[in-house]
Amino acid sequence: MVALGFVSETFGIKGAMENALQMVNIDTAEAVHNHILDRMKAYQTTKDPDDLKLVICGAGFTGIELAGAFVDERARYAQIAGVDPKEIQIICVEAAPKILPMFKEEMANYAIDLLDKLDVQLKLGCMIKEIQPGKVLYSTSKDSEELESITTSTIVWTTGVSGSPVMEDSGFKARRGRVIVADDLRDPDHDSVYIIGDVAAFMDKSSDRPFPTTAQIAIAMGEHVAKNLDHQLQGQATENFSFKSAGTVASVGNTRGLGVVGSTNLKGYPASFMKKIIMNKSLMDIGGLKEVFAKGRFDLYH
Repeated sequence: MVALGFVSETFGIKGAMENALQMVNIDTAEAVHNHILDRMKAYQTTKDPDDLKLVICGAGFTGIELAGAFVDERARYAQIAGVDPKEIQIICVEAAPKILPMFKEEMANYAIDLLDKLDVQLKLGCMIKEIQPGKVLYSTSKDSEELESITTSTIVWTTGVSGSPVMEDSGFKARRGRVIVADDLRDPDHDSVYIIGDVAAFMDKSSDRPFPTTAQIAIAMGEHVAKNLDHQLQGQATENFSFKSAGTVASVGNTRGLGVVGSTNLKGYPASFMKKIIMNKSLMDIGGLKEVFAKGRFDLYH
């Protein structure tokens, strides 16, 4: 069973890997946190306004959730730097003209309005062309060769992910690290290999597109493969995998969010509450009560 996970996707943009902070696991998240604290402390000496700018490249789920987390920490950052919280700029640069395409327009617009109220500068339709040390270069038109720029001491890269490059290196027929798997989650060319999670592309027949690679589908895939392995050990035929999303919820800070659960739209605090419940359920599914008590979210009311 192959479940190698994801890597940050730079789409070939020059300097992205070298000059931007990645957000792919706990270690890189802690590195972003520590970097920002260092820049806020440095501002006391440098008085460089770039130290107070936090630029997020990409306004997908990760980018929006990260912006919300920065908003929650804005007062703390300001206290460390010795400035008014309004001086901490949070800027999110996105190539698409809209955000969160998995939601209907009403919910996407709610997210835009919420970010605006939180004083997050959302720059839509800005195609990043290059990341230089301390600078994001972007274009606002496909036909324009003129580039605009943002200078900053903190650039965080959240434009997307791809499956592990080990897939192509190992000879699998993968695109962006993902293999289109058979209906029972096996590799089409190798009956003895199951592929799941971020390195698997399981097709949604209603849209003829792969389902998004989320924790929700990855956990379901793992459970299904366990059943199929049991069938094979007993000399039985494998079962085909099917998936129906239970919904999608994004947090925008600790007490705000938006999402859809079933057919119900959730906004604000109720979405935040549900996000924490979903996280706890995922921990229970993966590691049981021990994992929930070690890493669970119990701050449901604040």
